Amino acid sequence: MLKARKDKSGRLVYRIPKGNDKISLLLYEFEVEILEQLFNHRIIRSIELLDMYLELRKLNGLQARDERNAASQRMNRLKQSGVISHHMDDSLEGYTYLYKTYFYSISQKGIEILLTLGKITSDQAKSVSREIKKYTFSMPSTHALATTAIATRLYIHLRKLDLNYSFKVQKGVHHEMFFSRNAPNKNNDIVIPDLVVTLGASRVIAIEVDGGKQLKDVIADKQRRYNLLMRSDKGNNKSLYVAFVPIDDDLLPKENKGERIQRIKYLKNSLNEFTTYPKNTHYYVLKTREIFSFVERITQHEETLSNRQLRLMLNEWLLHAELNLGKLEYTVQSFEESVVSKNPASNEYTPHMNLVFKKGDRRPKYYFVYIVQNGSVQSHQLYRAALSRIEAINDNEYSPHEVKLFLLYPNKRAMENDIMEHFKTFEVDIIGSNIEEWIERTNHPEEFSEFEIPLYELSTRNLNFNIRKENYRL
Repeated sequence: MLKARKDKSGRLVYRIPKGNDKISLLLYEFEVEILEQLFNHRIIRSIELLDMYLELRKLNGLQARDERNAASQRMNRLKQSGVISHHMDDSLEGYTYLYKTYFYSISQKGIEILLTLGKITSDQAKSVSREIKKYTFSMPSTHALATTAIATRLYIHLRKLDLNYSFKVQKGVHHEMFFSRNAPNKNNDIVIPDLVVTLGASRVIAIEVDGGKQLKDVIADKQRRYNLLMRSDKGNNKSLYVAFVPIDDDLLPKENKGERIQRIKYLKNSLNEFTTYPKNTHYYVLKTREIFSFVERITQHEETLSNRQLRLMLNEWLLHAELNLGKLEYTVQSFEESVVSKNPASNEYTPHMNLVFKKGDRRPKYYFVYIVQNGSVQSHQLYRAALSRIEAINDNEYSPHEVKLFLLYPNKRAMENDIMEHFKTFEVDIIGSNIEEWIERTNHPEEFSEFEIPLYELSTRNLNFNIRKENYRL
């Protein structure tokens, strides 16, 4: 039994006695989280573990003049007590970036502490103990490094949010929804993500760390298996968000992966239409740096919007647009698709709003407006379908009005980091904007002029938005 007491600042600590050639230690309660993460992921790079330790120190009110040095010394003390183990590949000897190439793992002593504190079951302890006895360190693969790096950084991010409900970040193979014995049918229907983030009781985020080698048929079949799982009893009362995250320079700078823009477009185009998904299943392809804001959106229930919520969001933006554009003598009105099309469509791909902008005696301009989100495969498919629909309308002589496409993001960051295919076969004008900047212009009206209307145009290579430099007119 571990002896527990409080230190002079009221923090709970556990006394870890001396062992063979191991020092005694007072283990902080928050350091047990470190042991849990090592237990979950088996091995973690020093740089990620130090980052996690630094944040946990801050969250628990510990301060030092040199925080990173203090955390590093403490990790060394945990190692000397036998609570954790450290490793380094012999091939890395002599390198100057050892803090990036040292690795830590859970020790037998660490497992016993977690078992005593009720953090793991006896069966889990026995299973991992057997792994440790057989374990010989070898340099983890790039995929394994990337997966653990995302897991630890996500854990830190979620801990800092101070959520009022529980969360877990764990390997897919350890998650109850994805155990092989829970597969809906046969073995080739099993799907096991690299990582799973569980938020409360009903929201599950499956993260596929993409190494760039899987082809379209493999990706599509993986999607089939996710859909099958969510149509089974395992999907009852659950919402699943599947995020494909290509390994890029933001995650592992030494791997020279770049931004992986072409891979992001390839993955988006490899997934089947959103109309075939179960209603509780959603797909995304994201840059590594965007996975954190993506998960945060889901913690705030902002990611999937009902038709009513979409309408409220559009109406809020429209109020700001009318207010600001009214000062520039613009009128903004909605219109029915029958105004521009002989055969108006009404289905899942229908625009969220149709707007016509007019200034004085100038020719009015007609827009199909869609609310879109960074990384969303559904948004990408709406965009692709809209291009085809708009071009068909513009090629038809039914209406003299040319229709343009207006993509509306929630905020500037989402707009700047989204990647969509630039389909050169479609001759359609595309404008991007975001609700956040329109609200800012309402709040700072003295700074608003026609030069600063927050409208963006796509670049030639990707759907990356750049502000128009000329005096753009809607």
